[in-house]
Amino acid sequence: MLKRLAALFQGRGTLLPWLALLCLAVASPARAELRVQTSKSTTGRFQSVGITVTDPQRGLDVRSGPMSITMADGRDRRQTFFLDPTGAPGQWYGRFTPLAAGRYTGTAVLERNESTEIGLVPLVRVRASKSQGFIRLHPNSPRVLSYSGGGTLFPLGVSIDAAAARAQQDWKPEFQRMAAAGVTFIQVGVEWPEGLTTEDRRATERSVDQLLMLAEQNGRVAIQPSFHGSEPSSTPATYSDVVSRWVRRWSFSPAVAAWDLSGLDAEAPVDELRLAVQTLRRADAYNHLIAVPSSLRDPKRVGADLLVGPADWQHPANRRMIQIDGAESGASPLPGEATWQMLVTGGVGMPLQPYLPGAGEGGTLQRIAAFARVARGVPFHATPAQLRGLVPEDQPGTFYRYGTKLVGWFAPEGEQSIALPGLPRGRHRMKVIDASSNQVVQDLAIWSDGNRAELRAPAGLKGAFVQVEPVTGARTWTPPKSQRRVALARATPNRTATPRRTTAEAPTKRAATSKRAATSKRKVAVRKPVKKLTLVQQRALNRKAAAARQKVAREKKASQAKAAARKKTAVRKKAAPKKKPVVKKATAKTRAKVRKPAVRKPAARKAVKVAPKKKVAAKKPVKKPAKKAVKKPVRKAARTVPKKSTTKRSSRRS
Repeated sequence: MLKRLAALFQGRGTLLPWLALLCLAVASPARAELRVQTSKSTTGRFQSVGITVTDPQRGLDVRSGPMSITMADGRDRRQTFFLDPTGAPGQWYGRFTPLAAGRYTGTAVLERNESTEIGLVPLVRVRASKSQGFIRLHPNSPRVLSYSGGGTLFPLGVSIDAAAARAQQDWKPEFQRMAAAGVTFIQVGVEWPEGLTTEDRRATERSVDQLLMLAEQNGRVAIQPSFHGSEPSSTPATYSDVVSRWVRRWSFSPAVAAWDLSGLDAEAPVDELRLAVQTLRRADAYNHLIAVPSSLRDPKRVGADLLVGPADWQHPANRRMIQIDGAESGASPLPGEATWQMLVTGGVGMPLQPYLPGAGEGGTLQRIAAFARVARGVPFHATPAQLRGLVPEDQPGTFYRYGTKLVGWFAPEGEQSIALPGLPRGRHRMKVIDASSNQVVQDLAIWSDGNRAELRAPAGLKGAFVQVEPVTGARTWTPPKSQRRVALARATPNRTATPRRTTAEAPTKRAATSKRAATSKRKVAVRKPVKKLTLVQQRALNRKAAAARQKVAREKKASQAKAAARKKTAVRKKAAPKKKPVVKKATAKTRAKVRKPAVRKPAARKAVKVAPKKKVAAKKPVKKPAKKAVKKPVRKAARTVPKKSTTKRSSRRS
């Protein structure tokens, strides 16, 4: 080949440049683009898609660090995130979560030592979905978190140790068990990589991967990865470098509630802590919440969003802090003081309960289920308002109002009664729960006169949780006097009997007295607790209601169409000219068929004598003399007018 080219260009002075180009073409192989694959071509809003990038050169001269990918939709709204190496040569993997519906494409950029490679991401179609989005701080209430797509989250869950999380291989049955008990928040520890084998590190990451995917499919459970760290690598700079890789790996998931940076050294300088938080912000492409240790007191000092630390039942306060139960204290709490009191006032949600997967701890999940049944009916997203002065200062008790509902916890002293102020006039439902057994001991209807209502807890309780809510339509319903009297007697302690009437005041009629006595013995109708429907039952009822509304609409439309048709027909009949009735001539057959009605003959009258008319002799015509004939001028024929008949006149003359 080279000899032919030399002979072809011999004597022309162009041999050397062509030989140089040929040698370069033979020596350097053809450069191929990066191969980019997606796990699926169609997904929903806030639902992730896996992206795998493969280098044909198997990572030759690749710079260390993650690979960046930029995705854009039809409106050129861009999202940049990172992919980490999978361990295989020349392969990177990550997940992408679209923030809006549309069509997405993107480019993957791989930086080598002397060049840059680009790969095109296949088209991804994104449709609308029911996913609620990423978790953010609530603008009004410190007790709940909100979703970017709408809705609130009241954290109520468990805390799982890092070693137990790594040992758990299959999370699906355990996750279903926790979700059925009402768990909405799971804090899972991430074991620090120092001192672990490669297999243990991968097991830790796979455990968190599986939990995030299950929570994303469920849509109502949030996961909080907790990075505790170790003593040798507790400096903020080293800590943030290790945690950044995990943040890039898991930031795609909307199920991530917050990054728990419990391993940060709170005694380090504030500038170093702020720099570590900023490093994690840059690694997170979706701007998740960041929680720092509660010893810092104010998360805004270092640029964080929340605090995380042990629960303090002695000084509960509504603040943005994720609390973890299990902290030991010098004093022992009263029944319900560390649980039900923290439901009334506390941090973000309820304190997380320690939980060991696979150990069959039914007691923990049962307590969470009892809290979840009450928490579902309380609007914690409303701004809390504390009620003071309901119990003495030396008696333990806490009362708050969330929207239209009043919740409280106190330790009753014998048969103690509490006046509940500020309740609107009408009927209310009061529920009392024994804080030691988590069982409902009282559920009845009480009446408020618009100023106050009396609460009387059952005797023998060491700790009681109270929930008061208005009954639907209570403002328009007024109970009879007998029911108001009985309800007040139930709610008021040591009520004296009503004094009897004197003889002068007694009614005169005996029937009226018996009727009044029968009315006073009526019992107050206690409304039974309404069972909440499941999601499937609620959807079935919604479908039935929609079908009934459609049926009514169809019937209404049909009746309107008929009425319009009748009106149109009436207008046409009124505008059309009236036709004369057609009278058919009678024939012999019709005469035979038609039966003539019998004609009633008039009664005979008496004969009246009529005088005969006299005959008048007719006059003879008189002959006139003949006149001479005179020629008349010829005229046009005039219109002849028929002569009137003279029959009538002749008859009269006759």
